[in-house]
Amino acid sequence: MLRRVRKFLNLVLLVATFSVAFPTICLGQDMTVITDKDVYNPGDEILITNRVKNTADIATGLTIETRISGIGFTYSPTVMRSGIDLKAGQEKDIEFSLYVIDTMPVGEYKVTSTLLEEEDTIGEATCFFQVTGTLQTIDIELLTCTDRSCNNQATLFYEGETVYLNYVSSVEGLSAEATLILPDDAQRQIDIPSRYSPNGSGTYTLRVTASKEGYKTFTKEIEFGVLEEEIKVLEGESAAFPTPYVIIGVVVVAAAVALFFLLRSRRRTQSPHL
Repeated sequence: MLRRVRKFLNLVLLVATFSVAFPTICLGQDMTVITDKDVYNPGDEILITNRVKNTADIATGLTIETRISGIGFTYSPTVMRSGIDLKAGQEKDIEFSLYVIDTMPVGEYKVTSTLLEEEDTIGEATCFFQVTGTLQTIDIELLTCTDRSCNNQATLFYEGETVYLNYVSSVEGLSAEATLILPDDAQRQIDIPSRYSPNGSGTYTLRVTASKEGYKTFTKEIEFGVLEEEIKVLEGESAAFPTPYVIIGVVVVAAAVALFFLLRSRRRTQSPHL
């Protein structure tokens, strides 16, 4: 029992000696992120402050990355990045800013700030803000079809063929103005949905401008091509060669080949034997 106690005391003494000879370096960083307001309107500046404190016993160089994303809706993330040098125990504020534009979607946004050391994440902080009063965006898809219900979409037609022009959108109650640009660059104002029978070949462009109160006006285009009138081929005939001529040609060739082999065979029969 006494021997075990002595071994334990020796181990404690060894650990204490090692700690004195090689003092522990306390590594760590504290970070918070805040915005200057909770709610923003069009034209407002969003000021984001990242407060970073180096709680280590040595100086360090870090990178801070701040990302803004929408919650519950599609929004292309905004990413801002900056380097920061901190002495031991030093605290710094790193600020980023952006403005609320008219097309920034209404809703709640999340700010995520990440602290990086040589691309390794060593800390993260988040906060939230809201955007209100901005214009919403219109999503619209233009259609060129071969039938009224647009079950069959196409981008290539023939002269005289009916082209059905339409659009689809998740936004109801849109006001849509449509322009058809002809191959010679002439423009015609048309209704949408509508149908059109082109009387000339070339490239046609359908341009639609959609608008609605509370939404940003949006314009989109689609092209479709028109070929010359389709060549009709009578049943039982070839478009390139009439069937009778093809048959006669085959018979002539076959007769010529047969005659060649017949003459060759006779010549061999008449040759003298050695």
